[in-house]
Amino acid sequence: VVLRPSIATFENIPVELTDPKNGSVEKVSLNMVAQINTSDTEVTIEPVDPSDLQTIVSALQTHYPQSSAVIDNSKSPPAIVIKMIRVTKQYREHLAGVAKSKTVSAKQQLSDLFGTFNKKLNKAKNDGVVDADSYHGA
Repeated sequence: VVLRPSIATFENIPVELTDPKNGSVEKVSLNMVAQINTSDTEVTIEPVDPSDLQTIVSALQTHYPQSSAVIDNSKSPPAIVIKMIRVTKQYREHLAGVAKSKTVSAKQQLSDLFGTFNKKLNKAKNDGVVDADSYHGA
């Protein structure tokens, strides 16, 4: 199984571009300065201006630090390639097991919490701290 990338995931990433003439900084969406293509195994980002490559890589790393954005100079013009990881059945089963164990643990913690609360409430009722009306309202 491969997680299928979506162009929408990347197109609105803000990229800060510096105007070489006057030094002003402008923040624009990635889709305004690059063409974004996806396949089952990778996302390819082709900047309109090749001098923006490093700026776009920095923006990607800022917003998606776990991404492995790499400049591919073998393409003409150079492009940024992000490889999509394969998710194996074994890894999915591992993640499902982790999720199940966390769920069981959370259920046990809730059960313990309610048990502790009920013991304290019953003790307060038996000690006369809580009257019967309050006890049934809790």
